[in-house]
Amino acid sequence: MKIIYAIILLMLPFCINAEVANEEKLITLTNEAMKSINSGNYDAAVDVVRPHWPLPKHEIDALLYQIKQQQPTIQNRFGTPIGFILACEQNLASVMKRVSYIQKFEKHALLWVFDFYKPKDKWVLNTFLFHDQWQQLLGTQCSNKAN
Repeated sequence: MKIIYAIILLMLPFCINAEVANEEKLITLTNEAMKSINSGNYDAAVDVVRPHWPLPKHEIDALLYQIKQQQPTIQNRFGTPIGFILACEQNLASVMKRVSYIQKFEKHALLWVFDFYKPKDKWVLNTFLFHDQWQQLLGTQCSNKAN
């Protein structure tokens, strides 16, 4: 059985504080988060997405703690991070968007997934997760040029 590292958080769109106006900004936002993730600065990554994530601060902080706790195990098994690529953009109707990145390590890869929801005219982060089941992307319909 493969070891799966996942932090999954599904939210109802309440307490919306900050929203992203267009889909292009979603890529910029997630790319900035991934730069911090790849350099091991998880605090900075969460700070990038926090304004767009309608969760109470203590819940986001708890998830950040869990991410940090899993990183030594990941690095021991997968090696040093060596980069990341935008792997897939998927849309569901005009209200859901998934942006997936592959974080490359010396021995394996992780899939980082950002799910956004558009309740009215702006996007909010609904789900932020990572796991090592990158094979899930094989055969999916992606709209970015990386595929």
